[in-house]
Amino acid sequence: MLLYFHGGGFALNSIDTHDRLHRLLALRSGAAVLAVAYSKAPEHRFPHQNEEALAALRWIARHGADYGLDSARIAVGGDSAGANLALGVALAARAPGEPRVSFALLFYGMFAHDFHTLSHKRYGDGRYGLTTARMRWYWERYLGGVEPTRDPRAAPLLADLRGLPPVLLLAAGLDCLRDDSVRLAERLAAADVPYALSVYDSLPHSFAVLTRLVEAADGAVTRAALAVRDALAVRDALAVRPLP
Repeated sequence: MLLYFHGGGFALNSIDTHDRLHRLLALRSGAAVLAVAYSKAPEHRFPHQNEEALAALRWIARHGADYGLDSARIAVGGDSAGANLALGVALAARAPGEPRVSFALLFYGMFAHDFHTLSHKRYGDGRYGLTTARMRWYWERYLGGVEPTRDPRAAPLLADLRGLPPVLLLAAGLDCLRDDSVRLAERLAAADVPYALSVYDSLPHSFAVLTRLVEAADGAVTRAALAVRDALAVRDALAVRPLP
């Protein structure tokens, strides 16, 4: 199964805004996709969402068999803020007694409270959608004054990454968050974590929900789904085909 956390800066969107993405990932990987409707900021602030995400992993590991799911083969995934939560779950799952996570799928993640990267300087003006100003707004509502450099659950780029399962990073080239994924890849390499990074130079932030409109985005989602299939050793995946 793939436990998936949607993006939206911890403040916006829902499992409904990402429904097509969830269905494509399930269809093309052959794995069950469980979408988590976590609480939103600013009504609920850090670390509330992190705690809910880990609680979701623990619950499905305990009860997955009741729904015909294999609790020994769990991947986590997410996009943007959801990628932050998915990485946080994978980090927490290393602790003794926690459910094992086999793979992490991370689309254009929001991994660090840093607005001075080259990608912020190049693409933070909004020409391609997401802006640096909007990212500041999201972080302020999520953190509520917490200093992220003191808690890697908030900014998992700062965490000790050793012992993570294999990670697939899919970044958007025309995105102020591009360098979050590039820097995470560098840190994964230094920690000897198996990973792959693909930067889609022609795509903007949120491309995973643009599959109906953009061929390259659809191809990226297919690649992600096939990586989940392979990581979880899914044997009965359906043929790859688009939703109508």
